[in-house]
Amino acid sequence: MKVTFIHHSSFFVQQEHACFLFDYWTGPLPKPLDVPLFIFVSHGHGDHFNPDVLEYGKQWENVHFVLSDDIDPECVPGSLMPYVTIASPDSKYTVSSGGTEISFSTLRSTDIGNAYLIHSGNKTLYHAGDLNLWLWRENLQEDKNMQAAFEKEMEKLRGLTIDAAFLPLDPRQGRDAFLGLDYTARLADIKRIYPMHCWQKLNIIIELLADPCSEPYRDRICPIRKDGYTDEI
Repeated sequence: MKVTFIHHSSFFVQQEHACFLFDYWTGPLPKPLDVPLFIFVSHGHGDHFNPDVLEYGKQWENVHFVLSDDIDPECVPGSLMPYVTIASPDSKYTVSSGGTEISFSTLRSTDIGNAYLIHSGNKTLYHAGDLNLWLWRENLQEDKNMQAAFEKEMEKLRGLTIDAAFLPLDPRQGRDAFLGLDYTARLADIKRIYPMHCWQKLNIIIELLADPCSEPYRDRICPIRKDGYTDEI
């Protein structure tokens, strides 16, 4: 499995029988391949959804789009609607394209939209979208509510084996940025962790690698350095 960091929270994942594109915002995309493409959008914020991704999908012979239900379906050309699944939180789906079938479930974001837990062949992928422990230390009750909502969703991942997990690491939170990723990494058996949502301040990944909290899973964190960084697992 080959994983390429596109930009911000966007990744392209290439498997033998399927490819995946997550939360495209901007940046160069690979040329179409001879396998089906599944495009996932976690929510409609501009740093996670660029409608241009719909045009990109048209270039593939076989494509299926998974859009969160906060996105206005009016933005989707009518010709593409047969190839679109509108996904709601706390739901399970099975979709297919070009003879390749995948299944996925949705978790409820602590912002808006979905996180996705995807089963493709013998691989499991998790893309968190904006499901994260967003603590801002401005309102104690809001932080308590956030902690409870985040932990409730993470229980759905407890003990699971995940081949690749894409997890927010937002430098605007300071050292609190580590908390959500750390919690998830200790809860599930994740073989490879891809930090994202770093606002191009990728040095925060180096800071996490150096922090004592990451010691139990440090060797599983992908040290992304720039857009286009590619990792093979």
